[in-house]
Amino acid sequence: MSRPVRAGGVDEPADEPDTPGSRLEHPQPLAGQADKAGGGTAQAALPSLAKRRALFAGAVTLTGVVLFFCYFRLSRTFLLDSDGASNALQAWAMLHGDPLLRGWTLSDVSFYTTELPEYMLVELVHGLSGEVVHIAAGLTYTLLVVLAALVAKGQATGGRAAVRMVIAAGIMISPQLGFGVHVLLMQPDHTGTSVPVLLAWLLVDRGGRRWWVPPATAVLLGAAYVADTAALVVGIVPLLVVVGWRLFQRVYQRRPAGTEFWPELVRARYELAMMGAALVALAAGRVVPAIIRHLGGYTLHPVPNTIAPSSSMVSHIWSTVEGVLLLFGADFFGLKLSLPTGLVALHLIGVALAVWAVCAGVRRFGGDDLVSSMLTVGAVLALVACLIYPHPGPREMAAVLPFSAALAGRLLAERLAAARLEPVIAVVLSLYVLALFINVTGTPESTDYRPLASWLSGHGLRYGLANYEFASSVTLASGNRVQVRPVSTCCGAPQLYQRMWEADQSWYNPGLHNANFVIQARWSGRPAPSLTSVLYTFGQPARRYRVDGVTVLVWNYNLLTRTRPRPAGNGIPR
Repeated sequence: MSRPVRAGGVDEPADEPDTPGSRLEHPQPLAGQADKAGGGTAQAALPSLAKRRALFAGAVTLTGVVLFFCYFRLSRTFLLDSDGASNALQAWAMLHGDPLLRGWTLSDVSFYTTELPEYMLVELVHGLSGEVVHIAAGLTYTLLVVLAALVAKGQATGGRAAVRMVIAAGIMISPQLGFGVHVLLMQPDHTGTSVPVLLAWLLVDRGGRRWWVPPATAVLLGAAYVADTAALVVGIVPLLVVVGWRLFQRVYQRRPAGTEFWPELVRARYELAMMGAALVALAAGRVVPAIIRHLGGYTLHPVPNTIAPSSSMVSHIWSTVEGVLLLFGADFFGLKLSLPTGLVALHLIGVALAVWAVCAGVRRFGGDDLVSSMLTVGAVLALVACLIYPHPGPREMAAVLPFSAALAGRLLAERLAAARLEPVIAVVLSLYVLALFINVTGTPESTDYRPLASWLSGHGLRYGLANYEFASSVTLASGNRVQVRPVSTCCGAPQLYQRMWEADQSWYNPGLHNANFVIQARWSGRPAPSLTSVLYTFGQPARRYRVDGVTVLVWNYNLLTRTRPRPAGNGIPR
């Protein structure tokens, strides 16, 4: 019997006569029964999928809530500083009719579209106090851990997804007490910049080649770059490098012989759109701050654009190594032998996994995993930037922690599982959680400036001057009821000048404010401002008080009449 052949070249069976029993082996249900059966299967599958997604979202949310309270408590173990306090005051000004921050001179980073909106949301709910900085710090680091875990998950499901997320979150879960908390949980310095970048990579990973992915990526990276120039190194350049390399491979290396260049370039429209997204983000980071300045908004101190000399490379390498250990909670140098020190040293496992993951990412660069390549380039560039920066520190390479943690989850989970190391992973994670528990429950909260602020308010001292580290911190601790503004010396002269760093020019206007006291406090081992500078600038005070470890000097006239702007061309007033 002949067998007809389809056009595609695949044989089809010939029709067979309907003899009794000929179709009993494959009985066909009636049409209504088929619809009912198929619909029942679909209806059974959909609730199951929805249930799994709801359980997953609930587990992530619950974990995030628990982590937030842990990180909020950790943040309170470190004394509030004026960098975070100044950001809180900027957000407060934006909430109260000054969205462009007119008259403000910020640092070399604005955080205008990243942390400041977060501070505004916290202040809307909580009001203005020193707690704002701690709450925002806990939120930022919680988002960082959760996003790193979600990026590490990738497209994996089930047990594979769980192992990936546990590895990424475990590496980051326990920040080191002391300076580690200060870097990661006390101030916005570059740590929070990784949040919109990781969110962009998550959209790229989950969104695939859909039309909305490039514009969404442009918005997130553009917002990050407006707020912090570090986003150029850890976000925009990695996207340009990785997508540019993929475009080169597709158009030049993998283009079939004899085909033309332009049609293949047109077919690579997704890669072209992603490169366009990076360029749009780059333009936004340049244009938006310029527009704000043109409209009378904030100004920034320039970012140092010099490269460290070769003679400092050895010290920079050690600073980078020490900074990496600190970011990963593994800086055990100088600590006493104890259980907490052993838990700190155990974080070297996380450092080893991160180094392994970055090396694996370098080897796989240019493959199909777009997100892993961008994480790798971002982590490597952050390290290089820290090495050549004139003043290296862990803040400048903060993105190394979440990027390499996400890489470890994406690239190493299957290898570790194949080696049957899940029990080891569980034990190490348990010890990391133990370290977090010990740090959260066994470390006392740091003293703050509320007693000093209450004393000033109780004695009718509502507007005064101090060094930078006390000024905005006392102001925030008082809920803005007592306002203290920063002053500093300059050029070796004893005169005290207005310190226009994270400050509003209107603060020093004697027509608007009446400053009648100075807080003289010890900072970095020496009194600041010194009594010599205070007396040289303002003369003998009418009264002196010793309060909460500081000296408060009071005059009977407006001290703002004797403050002057800092001379131009004398560097950053730090």
